[in-house]
Amino acid sequence: MVVNVPTYESKRLEDNFLMRRTAVDFGIPLLTNMNLVKVFADAASKHVKGELVGLDAQTLFEHYQSETDEDAWTTPDEFH
Repeated sequence: MVVNVPTYESKRLEDNFLMRRTAVDFGIPLLTNMNLVKVFADAASKHVKGELVGLDAQTLFEHYQSETDEDAWTTPDEFH
């Protein structure tokens, strides 16, 4: 995970850009907002402590496999 929170006072703009670009190119999670960093850190802490209950992580593919036709927003024959 990459945390890169540039400000208007940042002096190393090219380094900041390259860091963000490389993270995106390699599919590495990237946080660029300090509020989001705080929320993520709080959620990660709660996850480690076991305080997040009722949330089962799934890939999008797994979600679609478990979804019924009534749950879907589109019809089964529609292109996704």
